[in-house]
Amino acid sequence: MTLNVGVVQGGTRTNVIPAEAKALVDVRVTRVKDAAVIDRKLRFLKPFNRECKLEFAGGVNRPPMERTQAVAALYKKAFDIAKQLGWKLEEAWKKPRLVAARMAILRQLWAFRRWTG
Repeated sequence: MTLNVGVVQGGTRTNVIPAEAKALVDVRVTRVKDAAVIDRKLRFLKPFNRECKLEFAGGVNRPPMERTQAVAALYKKAFDIAKQLGWKLEEAWKKPRLVAARMAILRQLWAFRRWTG
Protein backbone atom coordinates (compact mmCIF):
# COMPACT_ATOMS: atom_id res chain seq x y z
CA MET A 1 0.00 0.00 0.00
CA THR A 2 1.17 3.52 -0.73
CA LEU A 3 -0.23 6.80 0.57
CA ASN A 4 0.69 10.10 -1.02
CA VAL A 5 -0.30 13.58 0.14
CA GLY A 6 0.12 15.14 -3.28
CA VAL A 7 -1.49 18.56 -2.84
CA VAL A 8 -1.61 20.74 0.28
CA GLN A 9 -3.34 24.13 0.20
CA GLY A 10 -4.14 26.74 2.80
CA GLY A 11 -3.69 30.29 3.94
CA THR A 12 -3.37 33.59 2.18
CA ARG A 13 0.27 34.45 2.84
CA THR A 14 3.35 33.31 4.75
CA ASN A 15 3.50 33.51 8.55
CA VAL A 16 -0.30 33.78 8.89
CA ILE A 17 -2.34 30.99 10.46
CA PRO A 18 -4.81 29.90 7.79
CA ALA A 19 -8.54 29.84 8.49
CA GLU A 20 -8.67 26.56 6.62
CA ALA A 21 -6.40 24.18 4.77
CA LYS A 22 -6.80 21.04 2.74
CA ALA A 23 -4.73 18.09 1.63
CA LEU A 24 -5.47 15.76 -1.26
CA VAL A 25 -4.48 12.20 -0.50
CA ASP A 26 -4.05 9.32 -2.94
CA VAL A 27 -3.91 5.77 -1.59
CA ARG A 28 -2.99 2.76 -3.74
CA VAL A 29 -3.70 -0.77 -2.58
CA THR A 30 -3.31 -4.20 -4.13
CA ARG A 31 -6.34 -5.76 -2.41
CA VAL A 32 -9.90 -4.45 -2.09
CA LYS A 33 -10.05 -5.32 1.62
CA ASP A 34 -6.99 -3.10 2.24
CA ALA A 35 -8.88 -0.13 0.78
CA ALA A 36 -11.63 -0.50 3.39
CA VAL A 37 -9.07 -0.77 6.19
CA ILE A 38 -7.13 2.37 5.25
CA ASP A 39 -10.35 4.30 4.55
CA ARG A 40 -11.60 3.47 8.05
CA LYS A 41 -8.27 4.43 9.65
CA LEU A 42 -8.16 7.78 7.84
CA ARG A 43 -11.74 8.62 8.81
CA PHE A 44 -10.98 7.90 12.49
CA LEU A 45 -8.10 10.40 12.61
CA LYS A 46 -8.61 13.17 15.16
CA PRO A 47 -6.93 16.61 15.17
CA PHE A 48 -4.39 17.41 17.87
CA ASN A 49 -5.85 20.88 18.37
CA ARG A 50 -9.44 20.90 19.71
CA GLU A 51 -10.17 24.12 17.81
CA CYS A 52 -9.57 22.30 14.53
CA LYS A 53 -11.68 19.74 12.76
CA LEU A 54 -10.99 17.15 10.09
CA GLU A 55 -13.39 16.47 7.25
CA PHE A 56 -13.04 13.61 4.80
CA ALA A 57 -14.65 13.37 1.39
CA GLY A 58 -14.35 10.79 -1.33
CA GLY A 59 -13.42 7.18 -1.14
CA VAL A 60 -12.39 4.31 -3.37
CA ASN A 61 -12.93 5.34 -6.97
CA ARG A 62 -10.75 2.76 -8.74
CA PRO A 63 -10.55 -0.62 -7.06
CA PRO A 64 -7.29 -2.50 -7.46
CA MET A 65 -6.91 -5.28 -9.99
CA GLU A 66 -6.30 -8.15 -7.61
CA ARG A 67 -4.24 -11.10 -8.76
CA THR A 68 -6.80 -13.71 -9.72
CA GLN A 69 -6.55 -16.55 -12.22
CA ALA A 70 -8.11 -14.26 -14.87
CA VAL A 71 -5.59 -11.49 -14.16
CA ALA A 72 -2.73 -14.00 -14.23
CA ALA A 73 -3.99 -15.21 -17.63
CA LEU A 74 -4.12 -11.60 -18.86
CA TYR A 75 -0.58 -11.06 -17.60
CA LYS A 76 0.57 -14.17 -19.49
CA LYS A 77 -0.92 -12.78 -22.73
CA ALA A 78 0.70 -9.40 -22.12
CA PHE A 79 4.00 -11.09 -21.31
CA ASP A 80 3.87 -12.99 -24.61
CA ILE A 81 3.05 -9.81 -26.56
CA ALA A 82 5.81 -7.90 -24.80
CA LYS A 83 8.27 -10.68 -25.61
CA GLN A 84 7.32 -10.47 -29.30
CA LEU A 85 8.00 -6.72 -29.19
CA GLY A 86 11.36 -7.26 -27.49
CA TRP A 87 10.17 -5.82 -24.19
CA LYS A 88 10.88 -7.32 -20.80
CA LEU A 89 7.72 -7.44 -18.70
CA GLU A 90 8.06 -8.56 -15.09
CA GLU A 91 5.27 -9.44 -12.72
CA ALA A 92 5.19 -6.90 -9.89
CA TRP A 93 2.46 -8.10 -7.53
CA LYS A 94 4.83 -8.12 -4.56
CA LYS A 95 6.02 -4.59 -5.33
CA PRO A 96 2.95 -2.36 -4.72
CA ARG A 97 4.57 0.79 -6.07
CA LEU A 98 5.04 -0.86 -9.43
CA VAL A 99 1.59 -2.39 -9.72
CA ALA A 100 -0.15 0.69 -11.11
CA ALA A 101 2.59 1.25 -13.70
CA ARG A 102 2.63 -2.42 -14.67
CA MET A 103 -1.16 -2.54 -15.01
CA ALA A 104 -1.05 0.53 -17.26
CA ILE A 105 1.45 -1.29 -19.46
CA LEU A 106 -0.76 -4.40 -19.48
CA ARG A 107 -3.78 -2.34 -20.57
CA GLN A 108 -1.75 -0.66 -23.32
CA LEU A 109 -0.42 -3.99 -24.57
CA TRP A 110 -3.88 -5.51 -24.53
CA ALA A 111 -5.30 -2.54 -26.46
CA PHE A 112 -2.40 -2.75 -28.94
CA ARG A 113 -2.99 -6.46 -29.43
CA ARG A 114 -6.72 -5.95 -30.01
CA TRP A 115 -6.03 -3.07 -32.42
CA THR A 116 -3.43 -4.96 -34.46
CA GLY A 117 -5.39 -8.22 -34.50
